[in-house]
Amino acid sequence: AEKVVFIPDTIPFSVAELPTQETGVVESTAVDNVARQEMELNSDPEIEPGDFVVFYQGAFADVTEDTPVVYGIVTSVSGTSVSYKQTTKEQIEKSMDTFIQQTQDPEELLEDVDTDLLVGQIQEQVLESGFAREAAEYLALMVTQTDGFQSLTGLKEFSMTDQNGNVLTPEELTLMGIGANIELSDDV
Repeated sequence: AEKVVFIPDTIPFSVAELPTQETGVVESTAVDNVARQEMELNSDPEIEPGDFVVFYQGAFADVTEDTPVVYGIVTSVSGTSVSYKQTTKEQIEKSMDTFIQQTQDPEELLEDVDTDLLVGQIQEQVLESGFAREAAEYLALMVTQTDGFQSLTGLKEFSMTDQNGNVLTPEELTLMGIGANIELSDDV
């Protein structure tokens, strides 16, 4: 299957000496799979151009913020030979920002927000739009037109009223677009 999105992998290498050249080649068979397991990544990764390589000395578990580390970005792979170009931790982090989605704590998002005021504003906008009222009227009319509703209630006639208690005429309902050319059955 073709990859739609490429997300760079991080490939660790424990080396005797840290690379000093701007570019270099490392054998893919030298991947520190113990380190990958500690990072909860799969062993023996498929290395591709664009992946990141990390070189350090000693055991991965002993690496700290103060441990000298060399970072690289894979430029090509030929068999087990992996070519890379040195980069910085900051450049890797910047490129990873594209792939990492940070989640916000809902409490932090609402920290300086008057939630009662916000809820009131939303309710006011819903009422002002008339959508909720129109939707309720429409659904009420549709329900009353089903055979099941009429036979269940023994309903022969019904009327709808506006918010002031005035009975709405069929013409007013039509002007509101309620019930226009719609037929329902009990299977709705």
